[in-house]
Amino acid sequence: MNTGLGKRLLFLVMILSLLVVFCSPVNKLSIFTKNTLLFSLPVSSGQTLHTGYIHSVQLTPVEDDYRILDSKLWLWEERVVSHNAGLPFAAPRNGSFSSDKKWMYVRGGRYNWETINLRVGNSELGQNWMSLTPFRRMDLYSSWAGQLLRFQVIQEPLIKILLEEGSTLFLENK
Repeated sequence: MNTGLGKRLLFLVMILSLLVVFCSPVNKLSIFTKNTLLFSLPVSSGQTLHTGYIHSVQLTPVEDDYRILDSKLWLWEERVVSHNAGLPFAAPRNGSFSSDKKWMYVRGGRYNWETINLRVGNSELGQNWMSLTPFRRMDLYSSWAGQLLRFQVIQEPLIKILLEEGSTLFLENK
């Protein structure tokens, strides 16, 4: 084969590969308060978003794990210490309920949403927190007490996500 033709084909394959990578749809997790973007980050399919709070009546911890799949947040597991005052006490349809010495676990159920609204409490009521695997835990109540946060997953081309002005991690709280 002609060396010049081989180099051109290799260059064309590299350009086309880059085009495919940058134009491929990628999941993006965004968190808003009203219309203000707080957080936006590309996330992988299957990545876990953890949230938690102290239940207002039982005063016990409640933790939820959501998996990011198909541009949605799927409730994967909920952990509670007690099952009074509206907390889960049985397996959901298509799910399971189990317990150990520390937690009661509700898994499955096929619940999923494109958007989740989370009312943030304060240091006395709620003490809401979140973490996105593999990042560290963040106390939401210390910065956004009393606010409604909207968690949303959408798919966009990677190039658009990378070029967006708002794709920074926790912008200044206004």
